[in-house]
Amino acid sequence: MTWTTEPASESQRPLKRTEYDQLVASGAFTDEHVELIRGRILRTGPQGDRHAWCIQRLTRLFRSLPAEADLRVQSPFAASDDSEPEPDLAVVAARDDDYAHPSAASLLIEVSDDSRRRDLGLKADLYASADVREYWVVDLKARCVVVHRYADGSRATQITTVRPGGSVSPVAFPDLVLPLDAFMPVTA
Repeated sequence: MTWTTEPASESQRPLKRTEYDQLVASGAFTDEHVELIRGRILRTGPQGDRHAWCIQRLTRLFRSLPAEADLRVQSPFAASDDSEPEPDLAVVAARDDDYAHPSAASLLIEVSDDSRRRDLGLKADLYASADVREYWVVDLKARCVVVHRYADGSRATQITTVRPGGSVSPVAFPDLVLPLDAFMPVTA
């Protein structure tokens, strides 16, 4: 089945994030994995072994984050009034209260196996307009990390591709150096 990333037509009303959260709370998507993107509910594909392994490795590498940061794994992110994606990893400000949907992040990471087009297109645009400082797409098929850095809240001001043998560091935590070889599966 093909899923379009086109905006809703004039005859369709986009779903608001608050409405989506109510549907989730009511159990409407219990047997599905979906995200709300630009007012539309989009299905996400099943997670393969390489995808899961990469997330596990990245989670281990991010354990050394300072106390002022939390690492969220595959959790909702309140990107806008009509979008609530679930990035594979999100580095957000640590809080002691029970907040479920942060709306700001120093870093979001999507691990892409079959979702490259959505991750580099629709989600990159969405995160550029959200309160996100940096966005990485770990492209398992191309064996690279595409790093988007945002400064003005509307577009990526710097896009860099890092290949195996190289390393990446979050802008917010430059001392955290992550060699690609530590989290990129060997086989494509």
